[in-house]
Amino acid sequence: MTDPAQVDAQVGNALRSARLSRGLRQDDLAEQMGVDRSTIARYEHGTRSMSVSTLIQAAHLLGRPATIFLPGVYANEGLQTILSLLERRPDLLPRVLDLLLVSLRDEAVDDPTATDQRQPTADTLRH
Repeated sequence: MTDPAQVDAQVGNALRSARLSRGLRQDDLAEQMGVDRSTIARYEHGTRSMSVSTLIQAAHLLGRPATIFLPGVYANEGLQTILSLLERRPDLLPRVLDLLLVSLRDEAVDDPTATDQRQPTADTLRH
């Protein structure tokens, strides 16, 4: 994606989503960033581009990695959804890792060409 208007729209959607997930109003984020609410609205609607420094500031204030604003970094929407959920609910990480571990073990058993028979453990996945 190289169309600047599409990039701005996707960045704006990501900003809005991150802001809402933190329970913030546009006014709240604007105050924290030192800008007008209308500036936040223009960012979110994709009618104003965010500089890299502004993007990083917003990510920091929203407690998110700056990569959430970069289109195409997470091509898999399912993965992005899982990562967003885990950012909001880190208490779910052990359960998600256990489910992933079960899935990986099942795949290893079903794959007769697998050469490494060592099974991952929840502890090795966490580190």
